[in-house]
Amino acid sequence: MQAAKIRRLEGKQETVYAEDKRLDISVSFAGLNVPVEIRRSCHRDAWSSVRSQLIVKYTQNPRAAGYGISLVSWFGDSEKCLLEKCVTWTPKMAEDVRLRIEQSLDSRERRLTSVYVMNVSRPH
Repeated sequence: MQAAKIRRLEGKQETVYAEDKRLDISVSFAGLNVPVEIRRSCHRDAWSSVRSQLIVKYTQNPRAAGYGISLVSWFGDSEKCLLEKCVTWTPKMAEDVRLRIEQSLDSRERRLTSVYVMNVSRPH
């Protein structure tokens, strides 16, 4: 696994992770650098990115200490944002998405990974 490196970009430091990937957001405090992976609920990788990107690529950074945050924006069931790769189950509300993602994690991953689903759907 490739260690993270620091890249200077226009006078600012940017942490670059495994496979030269850049992160959506990171939260830094007291030497800890927690990665935040953001997805729309209808993104084709919404269900798998918590593991395939956040855990595998970003939380492995020694400055993350294994911690990560998955942030999913829930747009409800609007036709422009239907969930993909969810053949056997269709969530009805933002909380369903959070529970489903958390259930896909093992106990260690659940302890280190926080999953938040932000409800940005239009009121009915």
